[in-house]
Amino acid sequence: MRGYDRKQVEEVRQRATKEIETLLSELKEAREIAETALRHVENYRSQEDTLKEALVLAQKTADETRALAQKEAEYIREKAQSDALTTADQYQERINDLRWDLERLRLERQKFVIHFRAILQEQLQALDEGRSAQFTLVNLETLDPAENEEAAAS
Repeated sequence: MRGYDRKQVEEVRQRATKEIETLLSELKEAREIAETALRHVENYRSQEDTLKEALVLAQKTADETRALAQKEAEYIREKAQSDALTTADQYQERINDLRWDLERLRLERQKFVIHFRAILQEQLQALDEGRSAQFTLVNLETLDPAENEEAAAS
């Protein structure tokens, strides 16, 4: 009679029920997707934290390695400088020794030349005086002024 048509009301109710069921199903599915996404996000955050820690540790290790390498390089440089100074001192000492030896040899040569000249002069003088038969052989390696005088005297 004058009211609502039961069929129409029932159809609207059924369509509304189906629509609500569909929406509830979609809502449930969306919630499951959201929960899965949240788990993934948490997993990614955990991985991110692990990666951050690994990067910090790697940076710290790199810094420590760099510092250690610098210390070692400084030690090697200082040791090389010390060795170079020691070697230079040793060579300078050796040069000084060789200079003294050279000077000693020069003096010995000069002494030898003076003694040899004295012997030659004595022999020339003896020749000039006519004593040529009295030549004396002298060992030139052991020339000594005292020996020269004795050799010349005999």
